[in-house]
Amino acid sequence: MILFSAYVGLRKGEMLALLGSDIDFREGVVTIERSYTSKTGQIDTPHDAPQRPRRNPDAAHRETA
Repeated sequence: MILFSAYVGLRKGEMLALLGSDIDFREGVVTIERSYTSKTGQIDTPHDAPQRPRRNPDAAHRETA
């Protein structure tokens, strides 16, 4: 999971809030909709964008397998 997160470019809080439904292997997109905040212990929307599509998760899987 850590290698996948690094390849896709996820921040720690985004990795912790990631759901399986956020990964679309058919379209090759990981959508970042949430981030875990350790200060509050809550999952919120990231401040920089409500949804951030990221690199192809299938390529990340091949690279980290």
